[in-house]
Amino acid sequence: PRVLGSYPSGGAERVCVQDSVAYVSDSRGELKAIDVRDPANPALLGSYKGGGMGADVACHQGLVYFGVTQTGLVVLDVADPSAPVAVATVGGTQGAKNMEVVGDRLYLGCHGNGARILDISDPRSPKVLATFSPSGEAWGASGDGIYLWIADLQEGVELYDARDPGRPQLIVRAENYAPHDLTFAGGYAYLADQDKGLVILEYVEPRE
Repeated sequence: PRVLGSYPSGGAERVCVQDSVAYVSDSRGELKAIDVRDPANPALLGSYKGGGMGADVACHQGLVYFGVTQTGLVVLDVADPSAPVAVATVGGTQGAKNMEVVGDRLYLGCHGNGARILDISDPRSPKVLATFSPSGEAWGASGDGIYLWIADLQEGVELYDARDPGRPQLIVRAENYAPHDLTFAGGYAYLADQDKGLVILEYVEPRE
């Protein structure tokens, strides 16, 4: 690949793109909105200071979900990218680390605070549906509405039956991993492991 352009954003952590604007989080808890319509000349439009340490970002329906470790998940209205406005902060999501939006669900790993499934059918007002692995170091979470995979740095990989989010059922735990993040797609869990690199996992339901 060839470099078309760049913008100096020190401590950059994660990025999502929506309507030709790149939203970049950094380790100082700041989110920058950068105009990328001309890739050769990215231009800063505005920023939001969340305080603490910034982690992941996800773009969704004109909003940006911004994970801030001390505050938790912050919902930003970016109708005017030059002036992002916080419209909600989701309680109980401190340590927000890695997130993934699938349909009307947001899967969130909270460093030191377990994992969450959030209902985002009202995108401006996410609601926590379930909490998983509250004693572990959940760094990432991903699912499909039936299963939830959790990347837990201390406890390994956990797989839950999440069809009833209010009553999650642990199916299996694989402790011989040290995952930092994962994503679930096409029936496979793709795991970023600090020791093993990329690991691809599949769960096959046992036959009756």
